[in-house]
Amino acid sequence: MNYLQFKNEKVFRNFVAKPHHPNLIEVLWYILEKCGEVVVTSAYRYGDRGVHGTDPLRAVDLRSWIYSDGFQEFLLKEVNETFTYDPQREKMKVMIKHNVRDKGIHFHCQVSSRTVKNGIGESG
Repeated sequence: MNYLQFKNEKVFRNFVAKPHHPNLIEVLWYILEKCGEVVVTSAYRYGDRGVHGTDPLRAVDLRSWIYSDGFQEFLLKEVNETFTYDPQREKMKVMIKHNVRDKGIHFHCQVSSRTVKNGIGESG
């Protein structure tokens, strides 16, 4: 059984505040199938000028420390081999691990309207 959890009620409310881009839904489903348990730590952000502020929503942050270091690296590789953020912007990634404004290391997942599933990297 797979579990999609939320850091707190505010994150849940922000997660459901806007519709989700179909590409984000596909990426989140893929991650959930790989992990079994996913904790959303940030979703829609009112006033955000980036992908956390889009309608439909195109980005979420996920807790990374609940997985071993090896699994974190495996997941990053799998997601970014399976999905291309935008074939015209090859340096952009669907999933990264970072620490923004000292809020803690986490996964940032983002999509564009041109995100595509490559059909590779699906080893399980």
